[in-house]
Amino acid sequence: MKLNYCFANHIFEIETAFPYFHDFAKEYLTEEKPEFTLKTTKEEVEEWKSSHKDCDGFNLDYIETLVLHAKIASVLSLFDAFILHGSTIYVDEPKNAFVFTAPSGTGKSTHVSILRKVYGNRINIINDDKPFLSYNSKDNTFDVFGSPWNGKERLSNNISGSLKGIFVVKQAKTNKVSKLSPDEAVSKLITQLYMPKGMEESKHSLKALASLVKCIPIYILEVNMSEEAGNTSFEVMLKLIEESK
Repeated sequence: MKLNYCFANHIFEIETAFPYFHDFAKEYLTEEKPEFTLKTTKEEVEEWKSSHKDCDGFNLDYIETLVLHAKIASVLSLFDAFILHGSTIYVDEPKNAFVFTAPSGTGKSTHVSILRKVYGNRINIINDDKPFLSYNSKDNTFDVFGSPWNGKERLSNNISGSLKGIFVVKQAKTNKVSKLSPDEAVSKLITQLYMPKGMEESKHSLKALASLVKCIPIYILEVNMSEEAGNTSFEVMLKLIEESK
């Protein structure tokens, strides 16, 4: 089965060995002319499963989505776009985007759920797990795009926003925000960056990350799970939105 999809403003013709991906990514279907052609085979998916122990128990049709995730990330890296593990939202209109990143289990999605509870429809989900971040070198900005790789709760929308800030979430007893230097930010973010295979692709991803920490404010967000924690990050987000006008 072969269909066209748009990811981070790039069009892919994707031919699969199993049908599941086309339901998985149906919100990203497009009739636009493809720039790239990707194809997976049953043998390739089986090889991925045998070489990734964390795929034990998963069906081949789901594993194929992981294979395609890696292929798409490799292509996008050549255009200064990469995947950062994080829960991504936008605040108000126009879409002012923010990423909350941290190792799994830290509480980034929980913090976003607190924001949604406290601030209602001012907080909107772009992607809850693996958004695409794309660098625009002309005006030194980043855009964030939704993707179908969106975590256990399948929270995402096929929308994009202008990235205003990133919060590295850390559990704490009290709530506090501290801005990171570019060097500090790299050390925190690189562990949450999806690194594609291939020397050239990896080089592009690291270059984009270097641009990110220079032009986007990065913070350590120390929070507990109270509503007050939501106020702590929201105040910073409003400040960044105002400064960007």
